[in-house]
Amino acid sequence: MGHKRPLRKPRRPGLADSQRRLHGLVIAALLAACALLLAACGGGQQATASSIATQPAAAVPVSNSGQRPPSRAQALAFAHAVNLTAADIPEASVAHGEDSTDSARERREFQACDGSIEHAHALVEVMSPKLKRGRELEIEQIRSSVAVVRDARAIPAEAAELARPSLLECAAHVLTRNYSDKAIREARWGRFTVSKLPVHVPGRTVTIGIRIVATLNLAFSEVSVPIYVDVLGFESGPAEITLTATSVTQPMPAGTEQELLALLSTRAQAHAL
Repeated sequence: MGHKRPLRKPRRPGLADSQRRLHGLVIAALLAACALLLAACGGGQQATASSIATQPAAAVPVSNSGQRPPSRAQALAFAHAVNLTAADIPEASVAHGEDSTDSARERREFQACDGSIEHAHALVEVMSPKLKRGRELEIEQIRSSVAVVRDARAIPAEAAELARPSLLECAAHVLTRNYSDKAIREARWGRFTVSKLPVHVPGRTVTIGIRIVATLNLAFSEVSVPIYVDVLGFESGPAEITLTATSVTQPMPAGTEQELLALLSTRAQAHAL
């Protein structure tokens, strides 16, 4: 804003930043899946639990800020109050390790899936710790993310854009191309698919649901292992709240994902922004 851009069509605000956030979540989840698969070959985690702890978080006073964007301090407090912790998931532990970094080329290719978008910067974006549970090929990794934007009106447009079949198909091509030359020991990535996933969060009219399925071809055993990455989210005023669930061989149970989304939604409703 504030810069004239002659001879260019006006662009829809907010969408490129949403794609950038989604791309970061996807790449982080895929690299987490690599670690999970390697751990499954000789890991030692406790058995997966099926239930989700639903203890309510302590409420803080509700803000009456109206349409004004929240301050950075308010946004950070909200994000930390809403995000998941290890205590929320029975028998989960924090998975330590560095977060992923994606190249400028990957970001450009992903954003090129829709050339009519413009960058909009989130006020804050906070991710939960990487939470891991299970053992061998039942290992799962779960993470939440809270991004607070200055203008809540951009969020429905972002959600609609991320559900477009042409964008999802383009994203699958980008992921397939970028991972085709990457290997994990003697295993190589195969084709990626990206599809819309139905999401229902009571009381939330704007939701996001995407499933990425990747195959990892194990040359030494001639076996292809599917890896599932579900990116699910909803809006809460000026915030996008996202759950990323990564699992090997089969998707995380829909009931588990639904419980986690409900917990995040309850916390978002109980806290001020």
